[in-house]
Amino acid sequence: MRVGGAFDEALQQWLNRHWHGVESVRLEGGTDRPKGSGYSATTLIMPVSYSRHGRRNQDRVVVRIESSEPPVYPQQTDHFAVEIELQYRAIEVLSGRPGIPVAPLIGFEDDPGVLGAPFFVMSFIEGQVPIEDPNYTVEGFFTEMEPQQRCRMVNNGLEVLANIHRLDWQQAGVEWLVEGNPGIDKQLEIWRQFTERELKGRTHPPLQSAYKWLLANIPEEQSLALSWGDARLGNIIWQDCSCACVCDFENFAVAPPALDVGYWLMFDRFAHEGQGVARLQGEPTRDEQQAHYEHCSGQYLGNLYFYELFAAARFAAMVVRVTNRSMARGEEPPDQTIWLENPVADMLADMLEQRHE
Repeated sequence: MRVGGAFDEALQQWLNRHWHGVESVRLEGGTDRPKGSGYSATTLIMPVSYSRHGRRNQDRVVVRIESSEPPVYPQQTDHFAVEIELQYRAIEVLSGRPGIPVAPLIGFEDDPGVLGAPFFVMSFIEGQVPIEDPNYTVEGFFTEMEPQQRCRMVNNGLEVLANIHRLDWQQAGVEWLVEGNPGIDKQLEIWRQFTERELKGRTHPPLQSAYKWLLANIPEEQSLALSWGDARLGNIIWQDCSCACVCDFENFAVAPPALDVGYWLMFDRFAHEGQGVARLQGEPTRDEQQAHYEHCSGQYLGNLYFYELFAAARFAAMVVRVTNRSMARGEEPPDQTIWLENPVADMLADMLEQRHE
């Protein structure tokens, strides 16, 4: 997406119409695209100036623009075909909730005629984000911390996750998210259908074996909660080992809390065993992380193998989706096998070997 010129002018006019409480908004140039900002929406960080109560201010805003490519995640609700609208509505629901820091929202625009695609704008939150390539357990600020800082950071993330789950989803105004019977059966069906569509008739032994086992071993239904959908250290902006902002709600849902905790633990597994990286000093083990979440939430989750395996299957399915998009762009040849031969699929295969029959 090209920025500058007409794009900047259109966005500046939009901000002047929709940013409540400020006047004379002006884009100051120097747009930044954050490194490793994911595979879904286009993310732009844009310096701005504006007047508030007669005083001129300098700031930055974040613009999230719907991708022209198929979304990385399956659609959770028929109400929003636009992926970024789900993100925006999720942040709206969580805004102002104690212990759940999210970026202040400025506005959402569903008219693609403004910037070429639907978008939303929110305030910029300063901080550090764990990197993914190379992984944060190999390089970056997480590796440079003191052991007690790493422990505090991981535990703080779990505390925020528990705070999300503690909200009363039935009183949260998410009727648009609750279609049919929310829960693990619905999530399995959403993701199984998504996986089949993306495989396009190809054979993926780890994924197909995983779904066969998961469908035969569905746990008894647990209580439901608002589900972050992509719970991991890398989707948090950090300030001094504390969560300054929770990000990335493309897979926001109503589901058992174990769905998020299993996803969190799966990404911990991928960042260590999946990368062949030893746990750094001070990092809590997965058992310790689960125990800390249970202490904070007041919920005992028991054996989370099912939920961690489901998380790995979802991750592997997303890799298939991303490589399909690369092939559609002509960046990968049609006969490439990255969709099948990759560290995520390897981790999923390893987990299947460890399953409890």
